[in-house]
Amino acid sequence: MTLGTAPQLTRPAGCRAHVTLALAAGVSPVETGLDLLRLVDAETAGTQDIPIIPMPDGSVYDFVVSDTQSPSSPDHIYYYEFSAPQTCRVLFGAHY
Repeated sequence: MTLGTAPQLTRPAGCRAHVTLALAAGVSPVETGLDLLRLVDAETAGTQDIPIIPMPDGSVYDFVVSDTQSPSSPDHIYYYEFSAPQTCRVLFGAHY
């Protein structure tokens, strides 16, 4: 997958939110959310046995997703599912 591109699937407008992260001076901002679309597609396809790794406070799922740029070298996306809901105090700001 090329950074900044989503899988070529038909999706309704506004089907996802995005977050733009810029973590340090000199680091280019990156739009997140595209990897989440790939994860949802892999999960809903239901065509693979997904390894589940138990953890003390949840489970880690290992999703294998094909890379459109290099089909012979699939990507792994790891998804952590907490056993109990987590609460974080966060402030989001936006300017359009």
